Amino acid sequence: MKVYYHADIEERAYEGRSQMSVLLRDFLQRDGFEFVNHPKHAELIHFHSSGVFDSFKAARLKKKYGVPVIYSLYSVSKTESLHHFKNHFAQRYYLRKRKTSFLLSYSAVLPLWLRGFRLWDLDAVVTPSYFVKKMLGKNAELIRLGIDTHQFRPMEIRKKSDKLHIGYFGHPSAYKGLLDFARASRRFPDYCESYVYISDVSERIVQSLSKINHKLKIIGHVKNIAAEYNKMDVIALPYRSKLAGVANPLVLLEAMACGKALITTDFDYLKEIVKDSAVLVKPYRPRKIVAAVKKLHDPLLREHLGKRAREIAVKEFDQSTMFKKYAALYRRFEK
Repeated sequence: MKVYYHADIEERAYEGRSQMSVLLRDFLQRDGFEFVNHPKHAELIHFHSSGVFDSFKAARLKKKYGVPVIYSLYSVSKTESLHHFKNHFAQRYYLRKRKTSFLLSYSAVLPLWLRGFRLWDLDAVVTPSYFVKKMLGKNAELIRLGIDTHQFRPMEIRKKSDKLHIGYFGHPSAYKGLLDFARASRRFPDYCESYVYISDVSERIVQSLSKINHKLKIIGHVKNIAAEYNKMDVIALPYRSKLAGVANPLVLLEAMACGKALITTDFDYLKEIVKDSAVLVKPYRPRKIVAAVKKLHDPLLREHLGKRAREIAVKEFDQSTMFKKYAALYRRFEK
């Protein structure tokens, strides 16, 4: 089968969703599918997108070339009408300008059926989340995002210490709760050390975070991120917004696979992932993060949650399972 594969690959080679799209294509190519450079040569068209607006182009190509079209929708495609402004300006003031325009991201206040009505014209819309699948039509397919659970695994690489190491991982984003973590870290007990691992570091970001808490240890992009997860006792990912990441945030999955005790936000789409393996907090509440950290001072609780998180990651979010499900979906459209 000849496939035209359209993925919005970011310039940052370490961006997780981009890497995953490339790895999926490589797997499918090894599995016997041929990839072509123009849709006119294709027997199947596959779009990968973080939003719904590519669905208009996908629908046009389906009509023009008369071949099946699959659309992988990675975003939860929903935001808050008022908090979106707050997050946008906090992002601009403290951290850096977002790559996505304000108006484009703010359009997610509109119902998905209004913004993404062309999705219903496609042959299959793949989402990694039941939360999103319920918003879609009968052509919706659930395929969980997958990570390499052999690369991301528990490791004994840290020396014993009296300090509890608490870490934030991800892009420097107000939407992902970075500022809430920094503000919470000022109130962590003395037995805690706070770390921020962010993909991009600038003088402005360092100044902003250090002004909030001068004791924060700020670390930029690292190659072996799995080792850094394993240096932490607790990982806090207090997402503020449903637009903060893909429908299954990859950092969250990686931390789970490393068997870490987690703090994250009690959004429905996140509870669907972590189940009973994390301490959940309300968004925009640094004091709740502090309370969760104090709760996780208990080593038995950390061990219990970490083992449960690893179990869920291996069972539901393994990369090879994801790839095989995509191959099976492709074959449904073979002539």
